[in-house]
Amino acid sequence: MLAKVAREWGRNVLHVFDRGYAGGPWLEMMWRRHVDFVIRWKKGHHFFDENGEENSLGQLGKKKRSRDHRMIWDAVKHENRKTGITWMQVRHASYSETLWVVIVRRGGEPWYLVTNRCIETEEQAWKIYKAYCRRWQVETVFRYEKSELAIETIRIWKKEKRNKFFHIISLVHSLLLHLLNDDYRDIITWIFREYCHRTGKKQKEAKVPIYRLRWALSRFFQEIRPVFLFAWNVQPSTAFHQGLNVRSQNSG
Repeated sequence: MLAKVAREWGRNVLHVFDRGYAGGPWLEMMWRRHVDFVIRWKKGHHFFDENGEENSLGQLGKKKRSRDHRMIWDAVKHENRKTGITWMQVRHASYSETLWVVIVRRGGEPWYLVTNRCIETEEQAWKIYKAYCRRWQVETVFRYEKSELAIETIRIWKKEKRNKFFHIISLVHSLLLHLLNDDYRDIITWIFREYCHRTGKKQKEAKVPIYRLRWALSRFFQEIRPVFLFAWNVQPSTAFHQGLNVRSQNSG
């Protein structure tokens, strides 16, 4: 998969990895594919500093004071946290080129983000930090698609049909995100109120209530069956006019 992405997009993509990928073999793989990356490392892993001395990232970070501070919103604790950042050049035995480690201090154990992108300014360092923070949002997308869009246990084995299924899932997910734009705020607010009403503070303050939207649309379409423009020759069923809840007997 990495080789295919590298051929298609090269260094136009920044690959973000968690600590499970921190190691020499994966660094060598990144070097062979010539791709840009960010990997979070543990403080005990060893690198070489600018003087060629080997030491752990934790010890190397103690020699560097934070060069910049910002108030960053913590989505878990729901508060602004003072976050410091610094960086330094390092080398690794499995990677022949220069690496940079961005050290983020936000309370508790610092983050050590190793990247092959050149870091010379505060803005470049903050960009690496923000890129790693986006990793969690990618994880939540996978969680949503597995639980709500039914890709956790796929019963399709043929490659062609499976690819069609994934394309359909992508279209559905894109549609749900599109409906959450401000242009549709009034109608989505009405759908939430009528078909997925919630009074909790957490649900009301959710920035992307995609779970509620899918549930509300599902209940809405069960009550009011849509007739699409491309289906002009389809006649509404008699059961629909009688208010009966009719469902297809096949998997579709």
